[in-house]
Amino acid sequence: MWLYEHREDATEGKFHALARQLKPLTMRMLSYATEVDLRSRGPYSEDAKGVRRPEIADWFREQSRHFDVLDHPPGDVVHGTDLLRIGLKPGPAFGLVVRVANQLHDDLGLSRETILERTANKKDELLELDLLSLYDALAE
Repeated sequence: MWLYEHREDATEGKFHALARQLKPLTMRMLSYATEVDLRSRGPYSEDAKGVRRPEIADWFREQSRHFDVLDHPPGDVVHGTDLLRIGLKPGPAFGLVVRVANQLHDDLGLSRETILERTANKKDELLELDLLSLYDALAE
């Protein structure tokens, strides 16, 4: 499992992003599928770091529990009511802004407040942008 092999880079954002991508499945389900796969490969020789491979699933469940995404994806970073509060007009772009806010939080670690501030500062131009352009505009 990539996250285990790169656990020094296994941030909350990476776990949140994976949990969002798995929906409607859960991180717990993924951990059990991983464990079954790893156990089916026996005998379990020690890997280079001295950890028996099935223990990777235990580590994954522990980290998912720590980041509160074991049994459900994280909630959205911003909501429609937040966007209304900063002056955006309701419309189909709301879902896009919420999705981009989640990505910015997961990828760059931006706080909810920072995302809302940047959204408010660029609200007039945001509704005309596509997904990638919106991400770039708010990431700056």
